[in-house]
Amino acid sequence: MDLPVCPACGQSVLDDDASECPFCGASMSGKPGAAKPAGGTSAAAPPSKSAPAAASGKASAGTKPAAAGKHVARSAAPGQPGRADREEIAAAGIRGEAPKTAATVQPRKSPNATLPVKCPMCETSGFVPLRAAGQPVRCANPDCLVPVFTAPAPPPKPVRPAPVAVPSKAGKRMAVIATVSVLGSLAVGAAAWWLFVPRLDLRTIVRPVIVDLPSLMDRSIDEIRDVLPLYEDEQREPTRVQLEVIGLEHWDNVFVIRRDDDEQNLLVTFDPRTRRVIDFFLEGDDKNILMQRANLSETDPAYRVVPVKARNAPGITGIKIVPVREAAATAAARTTAEDAAAGGAAT
Repeated sequence: MDLPVCPACGQSVLDDDASECPFCGASMSGKPGAAKPAGGTSAAAPPSKSAPAAASGKASAGTKPAAAGKHVARSAAPGQPGRADREEIAAAGIRGEAPKTAATVQPRKSPNATLPVKCPMCETSGFVPLRAAGQPVRCANPDCLVPVFTAPAPPPKPVRPAPVAVPSKAGKRMAVIATVSVLGSLAVGAAAWWLFVPRLDLRTIVRPVIVDLPSLMDRSIDEIRDVLPLYEDEQREPTRVQLEVIGLEHWDNVFVIRRDDDEQNLLVTFDPRTRRVIDFFLEGDDKNILMQRANLSETDPAYRVVPVKARNAPGITGIKIVPVREAAATAAARTTAEDAAAGGAAT
């Protein structure tokens, strides 16, 4: 479809019903009286009646009027488009054509084309000069439907960090002296603390008693169950088969003792037939702490405290508390068994 063409400036106008050219202001019908200035909104002033006829005749014989003519003056500043260039660019943008001053995108980077661009229509990449940044450019793809687009602004220049002030020799010397002084003061303070401040012995810290084991030495397993909470899933007694067929001589009960936020497990081994306690076992890796929690003393003649060593690791797994009467009975039974074995061998 052919677009209307301004008879004054020759530009194509998209609006079919336009009465005036949007570029130069001239009448689209060719009547000179309806022309308007390109940059104004009011109608052109009528010619003065006092103007000489010779001036009117010279104007008609010379160039076209300024309102209907093309601007031929260019900008004097280098790299900046003049008024005629801007009108040409605007007209070309409306018609979807590339203006004559638009730079063509180069497919490869060169010394004169270093700014990367990408066509928003066909996504063809290329390079244009830096001076074309923000200006219309022509796509490098000849088959592009909209070959004219605006080049992006150039990337900002990297900000160079401020130079770091290098300390002088005198400043370095003062820094070294200050560092040595601080380290020397710390060393003197640490030595004084080590020599004059009494060191804390963790073994002397008194811990609360969770269970009073000395008071349980003469009690049977049934009496201990009355004062200590038994573990929930614990089997209290061995079965008849375990007693009569297997012939078990001892059985274990686990008690869980809680005091405030503290908890301690106590293993009690007893004789299921006589109900007498054989020994107690407290689980832990520190003998002194365990003895404090159970209110034990190594000088008490009513029991013996025996640490239980770990098998494959250093340290202990807990302590065993053996009542003296039970220890004496065990020793007597062992002596009797040894004597019986010796007598049988002699016979």
